[in-house]
Amino acid sequence: MASTQDIPPTATDDATPTGTMRSLHITQYTTPSNYQVSSSVPIPTLSNPTDVLIRSHAASINPGDVKMATGAFHIMHASTFPAKLGLDISGTIVSIHPSLHEQPNKCPWKVGDDVYTSLPVTRAGSASEYAVVDVNRLARKPKNLSHVEAASLPAVFNSALEMTRRAEAVFSSPAFPSDSGSERVKGIGMADKPNPFLAGKTVFVSGGLSGTGSATIQLAKHIYGASKVITSVSTSKISLIDTLLPPGSVDQVIDYQVNPDPSKVVGNGQVDVYFDCVQTVMQSGHLAMLKPGGRGVVSSITSAPRGEEMEKLLRAPWFVKRVMDVAFWWNSLKVYWFYGGIHWEVVLAAVTPREEGGEYGLDMIAKWMEQGKIRPVVGRSEKLSNLAKVIEACQVIESGKGGVGKRGHGGDVDGPEEPLESDSATGLFSFTPRSRLIRTFIVAMGNDAVGYQYQRIQHLSATNTLDRSSHDGAQRESDYAHWVSVRYARSEIPDPIPVASLLLEDLPS
Repeated sequence: MASTQDIPPTATDDATPTGTMRSLHITQYTTPSNYQVSSSVPIPTLSNPTDVLIRSHAASINPGDVKMATGAFHIMHASTFPAKLGLDISGTIVSIHPSLHEQPNKCPWKVGDDVYTSLPVTRAGSASEYAVVDVNRLARKPKNLSHVEAASLPAVFNSALEMTRRAEAVFSSPAFPSDSGSERVKGIGMADKPNPFLAGKTVFVSGGLSGTGSATIQLAKHIYGASKVITSVSTSKISLIDTLLPPGSVDQVIDYQVNPDPSKVVGNGQVDVYFDCVQTVMQSGHLAMLKPGGRGVVSSITSAPRGEEMEKLLRAPWFVKRVMDVAFWWNSLKVYWFYGGIHWEVVLAAVTPREEGGEYGLDMIAKWMEQGKIRPVVGRSEKLSNLAKVIEACQVIESGKGGVGKRGHGGDVDGPEEPLESDSATGLFSFTPRSRLIRTFIVAMGNDAVGYQYQRIQHLSATNTLDRSSHDGAQRESDYAHWVSVRYARSEIPDPIPVASLLLEDLPS
């Protein structure tokens, strides 16, 4: 929690702006080509007693934002239109709810403080001039970073921090086998004294120049003391590793285009922790790298999480949570029984409010940034006033092609140039299961190519770029799954999840 030593006392003379503001928004579920910027969107009000109004200086648009705008999660959260876009934000406090003035212990902030955070899905709108957020979500912006750099942090670094925390929980469990003579780790520690629980361990981070991948590498090496960090990138990205990341962050780089099976380079049973940032862990040779005998750990942000984990991001219907539970436990049992007792953990890229008695993740990240232990990896930024460029960048995020860090896609996959046979997908599929439960299950099984390609087909169909005229309407799920599995095995389908974003600046008019 932010301390009063770091942050001046709360002011009481703020005035809440009223009227309208500029905002990136949609008027219906749609793709980036129909995103709009207008100055007629109402400025949000302080409707809850713990609300704070922020004047946004920079925001980032992540793959989840683009997916949300298509209505992919409408079963869990139905948007009210016009719907504002964006969750990650860096800006300045301009107004505080009157009730918080009477509780300075709950609001150690004042008007004029620079803060950064991630908004909840239900209050999206960081890509606007103003945004409202609960006071318990705020963290002080790192003093040595610009607003653009700070806005690039919340989703990716919080995800990386949660993945390391989940791995630490496995290592500290009494059920985890301890090496002879080694001391069991006793907690992840605080920002000022992090526990180097990865000391003596080898970690593999997939997609090393993705947003979350670059953050995970830095935390693993420079915060939690990993002895050896291995990552995979494409041929064209290898030279960027030492340029974009702090010195000594990576010990071994694998060109996955030359060596698609990393176990042939690393060897079997050599890796303690596999941080799956770009949905590669189920590909050939990846799980084989992990240590057997219950000593290998997978910590992922790209697979199906537990139903209760989903609640951190959105309130999901009961049946959706049960489907996700089934998907999670299926993956968990599969890797445990068939790959020598590997532990399987999945987290969501969701920034939750701070809790009493614990140190807030965004506070920890800010401290490490100021200490120079880690740094942001910012790729592309655009002015909100240049809508054409904003749309173009969001289309890159949607396609999952190109870029590094908080830009383009995080799979570091250069080819194939087109995700399916063709982006127009003329005459390919009209795969549309009638059962909502089946559709939900396929999407929930997000760690394989079927879920991704199903979503691609749904998108093409929704945007009228899927020609059904030459396709047999009797196509069945099994036929489609076979088509995907064959091409997935041949590495003809690129890593599916883009974990990068667009940074927006020039938000105030």
